[in-house]
Amino acid sequence: MRNYLPPIICGVCGVIMMLHFFLPENTMLYKTMMEWVTNSTIVVGVFGLFIGLASLVHNHGNRIARRSPGWGYSVITLSFTAIVALTGIISQNVGPSVVSKPLEKYNYDNRKNQDHTLITHTLFGYKDETYKTNLVAAASSDAPEMKGEEITVRKVPLFMFFYNYVIMPMGATTFSLLAFYMITATYRAMRAKSWEASLLLISSIIILIGQVPIEEIPLIGKWIMGHAQLIVYMSLILYILYAAMKQFFSRNFITCGILSASAALIGVIWYYTPADVDFEAMKSIILNYPNNAAKRGILIGVQLGSLATSIKILSGIEKPYMGGRG
Repeated sequence: MRNYLPPIICGVCGVIMMLHFFLPENTMLYKTMMEWVTNSTIVVGVFGLFIGLASLVHNHGNRIARRSPGWGYSVITLSFTAIVALTGIISQNVGPSVVSKPLEKYNYDNRKNQDHTLITHTLFGYKDETYKTNLVAAASSDAPEMKGEEITVRKVPLFMFFYNYVIMPMGATTFSLLAFYMITATYRAMRAKSWEASLLLISSIIILIGQVPIEEIPLIGKWIMGHAQLIVYMSLILYILYAAMKQFFSRNFITCGILSASAALIGVIWYYTPADVDFEAMKSIILNYPNNAAKRGILIGVQLGSLATSIKILSGIEKPYMGGRG
């Protein structure tokens, strides 16, 4: 029975999930199925959260017990897991309100009734709160206009403090370090050893120049932005002519002729290209047409593979949820 009941449950639930996308939204059956799907998602999410937490405690607990290399990081991970979990579970009425951010700097626009917000973080809790206070903002040397104005107090849960001031900066730091790795990997992948790699390299350079404020580079930035077509088309023509000369000296005269004709064709395209086409326009053309076409083709292939896998799981051909047992 244990080999037949799980595939039956999986198939029935999969068919219900698939059918609710084809039902009218104003019918009672659709509302009932949506409620069932929502409740089922919550239940599965709770079990998934429990399994993930148990796996986290098990793995890092074993590293701490064995004093494996880097076990101190496991102590920090488990400690902050417990702290963040407690700050989100315990009621907000428990514990004091801790001021963790000073009054926002006054905006010198000379507007009346300027709203001044004082952000505080509740020590525990999951509900945020905003209210007017009868406190009067005191004048200072930085903002003398604030004298006599009320302050809006914004109470934010402490776990949002951890998210905004711990997780987000650490994520930004990690991605900033990955940028150097990506640059070296891009250099290795885009070395012009073939015409495909050369095309990829030129497209990447155009997109990079169009994405960054290249005009702010001293001395040459404005010249580069003003001569975008000259730089791109001359680079293409010179590279193709270089490849044609290599083929000529290798006595591949047919290939040399094809490359020379391609260089001439690029020159004709350059002549008829509108003058207002710059790196920004070239970047948009590359991203909107060839990039989107390739991306959609990849997504269609991924979706077809997902559909085939889903059919095999619903029909019981594959049973990954049974630990690989047939």
